[in-house]
Amino acid sequence: MEDAITAIVVDDSTAVRRILIKLLTEAGVTLQGEAGTAEAAVDLCKENTPDLIFLDVMMPGISGIDVIPALHELSPMAKIIMLTSVSERDTVLKAHEAGAHNYLLKPFDVNNLKRQIQKLCTQIEEGKP
Repeated sequence: MEDAITAIVVDDSTAVRRILIKLLTEAGVTLQGEAGTAEAAVDLCKENTPDLIFLDVMMPGISGIDVIPALHELSPMAKIIMLTSVSERDTVLKAHEAGAHNYLLKPFDVNNLKRQIQKLCTQIEEGKP
């Protein structure tokens, strides 16, 4: 199943990771790993080339925004989706300037999150050869 869409989930909250993993799995996405820190996300991207990276903004150590360039270098085609409870314009702009594809606010509306995952999967499928 080499054409399967792949993802990693990076959030310091185990509960958030579980919700995302469940919804991604239901959408047919193959999970390549999960992590609770930006440093662990870099390690995951050294071992995998995910199509999607769900990345928390605020984590212990390096922030999600600050690690985006390293993740893009390791997985240049990955769509990075930022996850946060911070909706300040400055934070959103910094995430997009760093290379984030999209920005999802916590707490999640599960139905909206399902739609966003499906939309991302469609975009990736249309872009695959």
